[in-house]
Amino acid sequence: MASEFESNPYESPAPTGSIGSVSVGASGVSDETIQLLKQTRPWVRLLGILGFIGCVLMILAGIGLCVTMSQQRGAAFGIGMMITYGVMGLLYIFPSIYLLRYAKHIRALEQNRTVPSLNEALTAQKSFWKFVGMMFAIIFVIYGVIFVVMIFAGALGAFNLAVP
Repeated sequence: MASEFESNPYESPAPTGSIGSVSVGASGVSDETIQLLKQTRPWVRLLGILGFIGCVLMILAGIGLCVTMSQQRGAAFGIGMMITYGVMGLLYIFPSIYLLRYAKHIRALEQNRTVPSLNEALTAQKSFWKFVGMMFAIIFVIYGVIFVVMIFAGALGAFNLAVP
């Protein structure tokens, strides 16, 4: 079975010139599309780099909290803080990688001006949003569990059933 991306030898050639008010090159990717993606590339790249900086700062904050909290509240609490911040820092690496990959594919689209380059850029963007969406869903579930536990703990406290 032929793939939808394979060319059909009996198909009319792709139009060039303009379709409506949009100028289309021989590659099938409009100049306007390339310009719009080209304008977003610096911002995508900046956010990817800032994401990596945030990862490093979060891991360093976890180490600092481990030292500080170990002295104030005990080693277990400090290690718990370090692990929590370390995991959060590591989780933020993936969206940063996806953003930088997206920026790289936009650069390739600028140079190649082909539909496969556009598809690669959009696939990288899809990966970023998919990861961020799953991460937010997991965070909301965790918040829900914390909310239920806090209500339960408050009810126990109101009835003086809390364990000392």
